[in-house]
Amino acid sequence: MIYPELKGRLNGHAVRVPVLNASLTDCVFELERPTGESEVNELFQTAAAGPLAGILGFEPRPLVSADYAGDPRSAIVDGPSTMVTDGTLLQVYAWYDNEVGYACRMVDLANIVIEPRCVMAGVRNYLIVTASYGSFTLTDGALRMLVLLHFYALGYTPFMLASLFLLYETAGIFANLGGGWLATRFGIPRMLAVGLVLQIGGLVLLSMLDPGWGIALSVAWAVAAQGISGVAKDITKTASKSAIKATSEGGNGQLFRWVA
Repeated sequence: MIYPELKGRLNGHAVRVPVLNASLTDCVFELERPTGESEVNELFQTAAAGPLAGILGFEPRPLVSADYAGDPRSAIVDGPSTMVTDGTLLQVYAWYDNEVGYACRMVDLANIVIEPRCVMAGVRNYLIVTASYGSFTLTDGALRMLVLLHFYALGYTPFMLASLFLLYETAGIFANLGGGWLATRFGIPRMLAVGLVLQIGGLVLLSMLDPGWGIALSVAWAVAAQGISGVAKDITKTASKSAIKATSEGGNGQLFRWVA
């Protein structure tokens, strides 16, 4: 039995008739306390509108079997047919389309089985995107601090230090303007990779700066490295956020909620 605790307490039989109408279940219960039809129907109606919505139904109208053909619910209680005898003997009729209802429950079961896999896929995607963007953020901050500290040690004024980052911010503006077009043309994952590669390029370029160079060359070199980093920053940021949105259907997926 599906429910061992009901062994010896539940019995029934079914007669299959090959017609294109719904089937009917006739359930008789012996209750522990007196009740009435209205109380029973109210309980069924509450369950059908609450925790069992889509599985259990309640119908207050006097419908016939053909009206329930194609109904995806497993059982629809026929409210007008509910009957209580001597206060504790309850009879309930429930209609159902066996094929359609069974098929829908199989779909529900399949969704339950695959849900852990979906969660794990969400965890994997979250870790990939977060690690990529986190790595970028760390290297981006390190790059700017290296530039700042290097030229501060050379005696640059605060205004001169701030001017070193003008190309960084300007390049970011253009990257934002063209980022959407690039993502639609080349794809979000590719643009995320391009942003990370550009960031690596900016770090490599900065590491090649020779302290023995003159001021003009050193500044031009650092500004160029910052410009590459500025493009990388906004391409990576846009691609990361877009990737999260794209992998969450309608922006409502688990990954999107975690990041939000």
